Amino acid sequence: MEQEEEALPVSMIRALEALLGRGVELEDESDSDEEEGGGVSRIMTLRNAMVLVHRRLGAGAESNEAMVDALAAVGAARSEAVVAAFRAVDRREFIRPFACETAYYADLPIHEAPLHQSAPSVYASALEALDLRPGLSFLNVGSGSGYLSALASRLVGPSHHVGIEVRPAMVEHARNKLPTVSFVAGNCYDIDVDASPRFDRVYVGAGARPSARFLFKLLKDEGILVGPFEQSDGQALVSVTRVGDAFRIDSRESHVNFAALSEMRSLDAIRLPSPIWYQAPVDHFPPAFRRGVENLERLFRRADSGGILAAVPWTDVWNRHVLAFLPTDAFDDQNQPPETARCSACNGLVDKKKLAYCACRTVAYCSKDCQQNHFSAHHLKHCPGPPETRAPQEDDEDKDDDAAPRRRRRRRSARSYHHHSWVWLQDL
Repeated sequence: MEQEEEALPVSMIRALEALLGRGVELEDESDSDEEEGGGVSRIMTLRNAMVLVHRRLGAGAESNEAMVDALAAVGAARSEAVVAAFRAVDRREFIRPFACETAYYADLPIHEAPLHQSAPSVYASALEALDLRPGLSFLNVGSGSGYLSALASRLVGPSHHVGIEVRPAMVEHARNKLPTVSFVAGNCYDIDVDASPRFDRVYVGAGARPSARFLFKLLKDEGILVGPFEQSDGQALVSVTRVGDAFRIDSRESHVNFAALSEMRSLDAIRLPSPIWYQAPVDHFPPAFRRGVENLERLFRRADSGGILAAVPWTDVWNRHVLAFLPTDAFDDQNQPPETARCSACNGLVDKKKLAYCACRTVAYCSKDCQQNHFSAHHLKHCPGPPETRAPQEDDEDKDDDAAPRRRRRRRSARSYHHHSWVWLQDL
């Protein structure tokens, strides 16, 4: 015997109608009667409520333009560059033939095997957090259909862009849509981090457990990783910034629910592709590498015709057998003396790149031990933060008892503003 569904409370019905608007017909709507005050109460089951939500979310998004307008209206896509990227990439092209037409432009996730794609608003939030700019290298972990990679390509332009995806059908689909991006079939847990290149930006497209923190190592210095990582209260979009040998983890407010990253490892290690000098476009290499090659070639051109340098064929030897095997950071200036700064806690003088900064970029620590020993004692006192979250001054403590609740609220606010933690390279 089929179990009857329980009707939703009137308060929930009113909240749904206020959020989604009235006048939507339901399939199994029961008779309605007048309430006090002239309001209308309708009997609504949970199933019908979900139908209402699904219909209303899909309404008004009949085209890619309408979907982008909605993303901009709710503040998910804020910058002009991100809005322009969404307008230039039609979501439908990366969904069909895996999902029905009603799902093309709705701000909803899609889970139609083998396609798993996040809601456009989640991608918009991730792109804003990644701060993608022209020329930055980009790694998309769990690249799926390639939709996010297509959006990212609009933002970074011609650059070193790699995607890794565990489902071969999705890899083939993405390669057909984006031939300029290097898509790799495999599990991210099989990545040989030591043998793979480093990236300016990394996006993780599936729920990551603490075991996935090894992906932090794929960041360049000052690089940013964004992805859904497990927190104490569920998944949340997390932004990770590499600062020297440390990683600052900033938890964001948006809570999400991604499928977990697959941890089914194979016996074969994956070395992520790195651009090869004479094969890849010049734009795929950082400016320092391009300048280094130009200086070398200029040196060869100036060499005497009878000299040793002039006797070595540039294209056949240097391009194919020397430059092709150099890492993309080979021409970074390693001889420049390091810029030094002082630790905020112990006042020690250290290489500025090795300091681990607070989110305020003012308080910094020279080592993990220094952070653990001094953070709680002096951080709130020295960290500026916004005015409403400053730590109370000492003379506040002598005021009347009515000020105590306010002081506690200010302390809680300050702690929530600095909701971040640190991970050190040697701990990964």
